[in-house]
Amino acid sequence: AFDVLQYIRNDLKLSPSVATYNAVLNACEYFVPHVKANKYKNNNNGDDNHDDGGGGGRINKQIYQYDDCYEVEYQRAFKTACEVLSNMRNDAASNKWAHPDSITYSSFLGICNNLLPHGELRDNMVRVMFRSCCKSGKTNLLVIRALKAAASNEVWNELVGEYPSEREFPKEWSKNCKRR
Repeated sequence: AFDVLQYIRNDLKLSPSVATYNAVLNACEYFVPHVKANKYKNNNNGDDNHDDGGGGGRINKQIYQYDDCYEVEYQRAFKTACEVLSNMRNDAASNKWAHPDSITYSSFLGICNNLLPHGELRDNMVRVMFRSCCKSGKTNLLVIRALKAAASNEVWNELVGEYPSEREFPKEWSKNCKRR
Protein backbone atom coordinates (compact mmCIF):
# COMPACT_ATOMS: atom_id res chain seq x y z
CA ALA A 1 0.00 0.00 0.00
CA PHE A 2 2.84 2.37 0.86
CA ASP A 3 4.53 1.72 -2.49
CA VAL A 4 1.32 2.65 -4.32
CA LEU A 5 1.06 5.83 -2.28
CA GLN A 6 4.66 6.73 -3.11
CA TYR A 7 3.99 6.01 -6.79
CA ILE A 8 0.97 8.36 -6.75
CA ARG A 9 2.91 11.12 -4.99
CA ASN A 10 6.32 10.86 -6.63
CA ASP A 11 5.88 9.32 -10.06
CA LEU A 12 2.43 10.55 -11.04
CA LYS A 13 2.89 13.83 -9.17
CA LEU A 14 -0.66 13.63 -7.84
CA SER A 15 -1.87 14.69 -4.42
CA PRO A 16 -3.52 11.80 -2.61
CA SER A 17 -6.71 12.41 -0.66
CA VAL A 18 -7.24 11.73 3.02
CA ALA A 19 -8.96 8.44 2.04
CA THR A 20 -5.81 7.27 0.25
CA TYR A 21 -3.62 8.12 3.21
CA ASN A 22 -6.07 6.49 5.60
CA ALA A 23 -6.05 3.29 3.55
CA VAL A 24 -2.28 3.04 3.99
CA LEU A 25 -2.55 3.81 7.70
CA ASN A 26 -5.22 1.13 8.00
CA ALA A 27 -2.87 -1.38 6.36
CA CYS A 28 -0.20 -0.44 8.93
CA GLU A 29 -2.69 -0.71 11.80
CA TYR A 30 -3.61 -4.29 10.95
CA PHE A 31 -0.15 -5.33 9.81
CA VAL A 32 0.71 -8.98 10.51
CA PRO A 33 4.36 -9.83 9.92
CA HIS A 34 5.20 -12.92 7.94
CA VAL A 35 8.11 -14.13 10.02
CA LYS A 36 9.31 -17.70 10.07
CA ALA A 37 9.13 -19.15 13.57
CA ASN A 38 12.11 -21.00 14.96
CA LYS A 39 11.48 -24.06 17.04
CA TYR A 40 12.48 -23.41 20.62
CA LYS A 41 14.69 -26.04 22.21
CA ASN A 42 14.45 -26.39 25.94
CA ASN A 43 17.38 -27.24 28.17
CA ASN A 44 16.83 -30.98 27.96
CA ASN A 45 19.69 -31.55 25.52
CA GLY A 46 17.59 -30.23 22.66
CA ASP A 47 14.86 -32.79 23.32
CA ASP A 48 11.36 -31.34 23.12
CA ASN A 49 9.96 -34.21 25.20
CA HIS A 50 9.87 -33.48 28.88
CA ASP A 51 7.90 -34.33 31.98
CA ASP A 52 5.16 -31.83 32.66
CA GLY A 53 5.45 -32.46 36.40
CA GLY A 54 1.81 -33.42 36.66
CA GLY A 55 2.41 -37.15 36.87
CA GLY A 56 1.20 -37.64 33.32
CA GLY A 57 4.56 -38.85 32.09
CA ARG A 58 6.52 -37.35 29.26
CA ILE A 59 4.77 -35.02 26.86
CA ASN A 60 5.80 -33.54 23.56
CA LYS A 61 5.48 -29.75 23.54
CA GLN A 62 6.26 -27.69 20.53
CA ILE A 63 7.00 -24.16 21.57
CA TYR A 64 7.73 -21.53 18.97
CA GLN A 65 9.74 -18.45 19.61
CA TYR A 66 9.91 -15.61 17.14
CA ASP A 67 13.20 -14.16 16.00
CA ASP A 68 14.08 -10.55 16.54
CA CYS A 69 12.75 -10.16 12.99
CA TYR A 70 9.23 -10.13 14.42
CA GLU A 71 9.89 -6.91 16.32
CA VAL A 72 11.85 -5.45 13.41
CA GLU A 73 8.82 -5.94 11.14
CA TYR A 74 6.57 -4.12 13.62
CA GLN A 75 9.11 -1.28 13.84
CA ARG A 76 9.17 -1.06 10.06
CA ALA A 77 5.38 -0.85 9.91
CA PHE A 78 5.38 1.85 12.58
CA LYS A 79 8.03 3.88 10.76
CA THR A 80 5.99 3.56 7.56
CA ALA A 81 2.91 4.87 9.37
CA CYS A 82 4.91 7.81 10.73
CA GLU A 83 6.18 8.61 7.24
CA VAL A 84 2.66 8.44 5.82
CA LEU A 85 1.39 10.82 8.49
CA SER A 86 4.29 13.19 7.87
CA ASN A 87 3.62 13.16 4.11
CA MET A 88 -0.06 13.75 4.76
CA ARG A 89 0.63 16.77 6.95
CA ASN A 90 3.05 18.19 4.38
CA ASP A 91 0.55 17.68 1.56
CA ALA A 92 -2.25 19.27 3.60
CA ALA A 93 -0.57 22.66 3.23
CA SER A 94 -1.32 22.64 -0.52
CA ASN A 95 -4.14 20.07 -0.77
CA LYS A 96 -7.38 20.72 1.06
CA TRP A 97 -8.33 17.05 0.60
CA ALA A 98 -5.32 15.73 2.54
CA HIS A 99 -6.06 17.06 6.03
CA PRO A 100 -6.13 14.38 8.76
CA ASP A 101 -9.63 13.44 9.88
CA SER A 102 -11.02 11.40 12.76
CA ILE A 103 -10.26 8.17 10.87
CA THR A 104 -6.63 9.26 10.52
CA TYR A 105 -6.33 9.89 14.25
CA SER A 106 -8.16 6.73 15.30
CA SER A 107 -6.06 4.64 12.88
CA PHE A 108 -2.82 6.09 14.22
CA LEU A 109 -3.92 5.43 17.80
CA GLY A 110 -4.70 1.88 16.67
CA ILE A 111 -1.21 1.66 15.20
CA CYS A 112 0.22 2.69 18.57
CA ASN A 113 -1.92 0.03 20.24
CA ASN A 114 -1.06 -2.76 17.81
CA LEU A 115 2.58 -2.06 16.96
CA LEU A 116 4.18 -0.41 19.98
CA PRO A 117 4.95 -2.16 23.25
CA HIS A 118 3.68 -0.53 26.44
CA GLY A 119 6.12 2.10 27.58
CA GLU A 120 7.31 5.66 27.22
CA LEU A 121 7.36 5.80 23.40
CA ARG A 122 3.81 4.50 23.14
CA ASP A 123 2.56 6.84 25.88
CA ASN A 124 4.20 9.83 24.20
CA MET A 125 2.83 8.96 20.75
CA VAL A 126 -0.68 8.53 22.17
CA ARG A 127 -0.45 11.89 23.93
CA VAL A 128 0.79 13.69 20.81
CA MET A 129 -1.84 12.15 18.52
CA PHE A 130 -4.76 12.75 20.85
CA ARG A 131 -3.76 16.35 21.57
CA SER A 132 -3.34 16.99 17.85
CA CYS A 133 -6.77 15.48 17.23
CA CYS A 134 -8.36 17.67 19.89
CA LYS A 135 -6.62 20.77 18.54
CA SER A 136 -7.91 20.05 15.03
CA GLY A 137 -11.44 19.49 16.36
CA LYS A 138 -11.69 15.94 14.98
CA THR A 139 -12.35 14.01 18.21
CA ASN A 140 -15.34 11.69 17.97
CA LEU A 141 -16.39 8.36 19.48
CA LEU A 142 -14.14 6.44 17.06
CA VAL A 143 -11.10 8.36 18.33
CA ILE A 144 -12.14 7.92 21.96
CA ARG A 145 -12.46 4.15 21.51
CA ALA A 146 -9.00 4.00 19.91
CA LEU A 147 -7.61 6.15 22.73
CA LYS A 148 -9.09 3.81 25.36
CA ALA A 149 -7.40 0.85 23.69
CA ALA A 150 -4.00 2.52 23.20
CA ALA A 151 -3.59 4.60 26.35
CA SER A 152 -2.31 3.34 29.65
CA ASN A 153 -4.52 4.17 32.64
CA GLU A 154 -2.09 6.93 33.57
CA VAL A 155 -2.22 8.52 30.11
CA TRP A 156 -6.01 8.10 29.87
CA ASN A 157 -6.46 9.89 33.20
CA GLU A 158 -4.02 12.60 32.16
CA LEU A 159 -5.81 13.27 28.86
CA VAL A 160 -9.50 12.79 29.68
CA GLY A 161 -9.70 11.78 33.32
CA GLU A 162 -11.23 15.05 34.48
CA TYR A 163 -14.32 14.44 32.34
CA PRO A 164 -16.75 11.85 33.72
CA SER A 165 -18.13 10.96 30.27
CA GLU A 166 -17.59 11.60 26.58
CA ARG A 167 -20.62 13.91 26.60
CA GLU A 168 -18.75 16.32 28.84
CA PHE A 169 -15.65 16.66 26.66
CA PRO A 170 -14.98 20.23 25.52
CA LYS A 171 -16.97 21.13 22.39
CA GLU A 172 -13.86 22.44 20.62
CA TRP A 173 -12.46 18.86 20.59
CA SER A 174 -15.14 17.89 18.09
CA LYS A 175 -15.97 21.21 16.40
CA ASN A 176 -14.89 19.94 12.95
CA CYS A 177 -16.60 16.54 13.12
CA LYS A 178 -19.61 15.84 10.95
CA ARG A 179 -22.78 15.35 12.96
CA ARG A 180 -25.32 12.71 12.04
